[in-house]
Amino acid sequence: MYSFMVNNKYPPPLLRAYILLIFIAVYSKITLQKGKEISVQRLHPWLFSGAIKLKEGFITEGTIVEVYSSGGHYLCTGLYGSGSIAIRVI
Repeated sequence: MYSFMVNNKYPPPLLRAYILLIFIAVYSKITLQKGKEISVQRLHPWLFSGAIKLKEGFITEGTIVEVYSSGGHYLCTGLYGSGSIAIRVI
């Protein structure tokens, strides 16, 4: 868990809101292997772990991630999981 206490005091409310906004607004990025974007384009609700080429950012179970094709085009946003179904599209 993250702790934002400084000298045993929490930062002012406006600063806490700004810090929270940074964590919410910046999603981790996942790039798929070439040819694996077809399932997303066909509106399949998840992606398998074998389709992932590259993970960027701090990614743990339940992290919101943006999914990109091997060419760098945005495809979807999803929830990351560590099992064989790696991303559930939202």
